Amino acid sequence: MISTRGCLPLLPLLGVALLLGSCSGQNEAVCKAGQATCGSEPSPNLNLVSPLKAVAGGNNCQPSGEPRLISDTTGLFNEIDGAAPRYIERGWVKSAYADYQCDGLRLTVAIHDMGSVENAMDLFSFSKTEAMVQLDSRTYAALNASLPNAYASLAHLGRYYYELSVSAQTPASLALITAMTIRLLDLSLGGH
Repeated sequence: MISTRGCLPLLPLLGVALLLGSCSGQNEAVCKAGQATCGSEPSPNLNLVSPLKAVAGGNNCQPSGEPRLISDTTGLFNEIDGAAPRYIERGWVKSAYADYQCDGLRLTVAIHDMGSVENAMDLFSFSKTEAMVQLDSRTYAALNASLPNAYASLAHLGRYYYELSVSAQTPASLALITAMTIRLLDLSLGGH
């Protein structure tokens, strides 16, 4: 079960209604404004690999190997090729990547330590397109449903920037990427 930390919205999306809760009390004005955390944020010393190892639980997902921790620019270029400069110029510190197989779907998850809240917000704002819809009002999280054969989500929480993608556009893959994005953010806050 996802810990709501007092702040999750109802998400009607592409004809699929996913009950994720609602803003309730704690810092409600911040929650409704879509601010990152309703008063919480991950530790600046977040072990990037820990949430990646825990995120698959309960979603019928199996890791495809061990998470990859990247802490040098050569490793970042090897992982994301031409996109690396936009991370580096925004204060990138390190990243962790993991791949999963979830009921026949391939899910890729990345967490990037951007060094500061401002850097993570800047990368999120730069990467978010008009085609994306807000996913969760307790954090900046958005879903990209405009890709031809996949869904992708982006989020930032504290100094961390999150990216997820799933290999198909089906109701099952939409539910998976939504649940996994919320779960990853919750785990980063220390939830279970």
